[in-house]
Amino acid sequence: MTYKFSLRGTRRGELRMGVNPFTAQSAMLPTFVMSDDERAVVLAVITRHGGAITAGAGALVLAGAELLFEDLGGPRSRVSIEGAIEPAIAILFEIASAGRLIVTNEHEKCDEPIPIVTTAEAQAQAIASEVEYDPPEIVTDIGRFLRVLLPGYDRVR
Repeated sequence: MTYKFSLRGTRRGELRMGVNPFTAQSAMLPTFVMSDDERAVVLAVITRHGGAITAGAGALVLAGAELLFEDLGGPRSRVSIEGAIEPAIAILFEIASAGRLIVTNEHEKCDEPIPIVTTAEAQAQAIASEVEYDPPEIVTDIGRFLRVLLPGYDRVR
């Protein structure tokens, strides 16, 4: 099984051409990125767990799962988790907390993904930067993090 998530910073970056979700018209839209310090902390978490990132891409292999990163620190940061979600969710939670990131499910089985942050500081920064139309939801424990990201996921007992 593969699970896909976007990882957005809570700081405004460069404008980019995109499609306005309300009008379906082309428009210049802001990007949201990590600060250099936040990116360094995220890279340190990945490295501490045995992963490696080069030019924004890389992997972290765990027993039963692999986290694959794309454009880490850039405006389109993503992580795919291949294999079992449970061994990887604690690492994703730690990365989100360290980098003050907004995590959103991009997995095709999630119809209405909820943007999630793990700290009040990340939520405050997201609100100040107008990252979301509604404030991202704060989730402070790993079990709930998994349930909110993947509402249809049934934990293996």
